[in-house]
Amino acid sequence: MLWVLSFLYGGFAIAIWQVTRARTAARAAEIASKQTRDTIATVLTVGDLNRAIQLIQRIKDFHRDQKWEVSLQHYQILRATLTDIRSRLPDALSDKRLALHRAIPQISVMETSVDQSIREDNTPNGVENFSGILNSIQLHLEEISSSTQL
Repeated sequence: MLWVLSFLYGGFAIAIWQVTRARTAARAAEIASKQTRDTIATVLTVGDLNRAIQLIQRIKDFHRDQKWEVSLQHYQILRATLTDIRSRLPDALSDKRLALHRAIPQISVMETSVDQSIREDNTPNGVENFSGILNSIQLHLEEISSSTQL
């Protein structure tokens, strides 16, 4: 009878040890999963940052060459890319997130102005400010890119 109790207590101790190991493994898997998600988000953000910077450069070139219809095709893509970047920025970069939050309506205003000018066959209103606005947004993106760690 004593050996049965010893066997039960030993089995109970082994069960507790295995549950503890399983819990530790589950925590490690959860941490690894979070790290993987964070790494993927960072890679996507870096790619989107580079894409947005290139889009801005193209738009500036189109503006310079007065290719308004071609530039119009790039505004929506730029806004969507900025929105994606903003949604993935960590809390530590909340000031950069706010800068992007302000940039998105500025892009919309430019798009509306260009669209209206195409329909009216004239130069967009505020075109003299477009380069400055785009340069400012590009600068913010470059700052975010330099502070984003892979």
